Amino acid sequence: MGRQRQQAGRWARLAIMPTLKAASSSAQPQNDRTAALLRRLEDLIRAETAQQREALERQWSLPLGERVAEERAELAQEHTRKLYMAFTRAGQRLVLTYVGDLPPVFQALQKYNLVEVLT
Repeated sequence: MGRQRQQAGRWARLAIMPTLKAASSSAQPQNDRTAALLRRLEDLIRAETAQQREALERQWSLPLGERVAEERAELAQEHTRKLYMAFTRAGQRLVLTYVGDLPPVFQALQKYNLVEVLT
């Protein structure tokens, strides 16, 4: 985990900073406004890099089980939202396809004849 953080930080420094140094040293700013703009750009990139690094550290600081559970919960919420949208947009009939056993929710709906299951 620590190695991944180091690599992420190293990547950001390697990818961005040489480009900024080359641009600022080879461009030889012709006036103070250009030099100030380059300094501000470098500061913004450093700040964004720090924010991204902190986000990665927060993400990778969680145990694997929690990260996977979080991702699965987000995926389930997204799929539920898509189903809800499909249900509300379908006027009279909605066709769903699935692979495997019928999910328990649909089994309960089938029990009360609220859905028709074709096999």
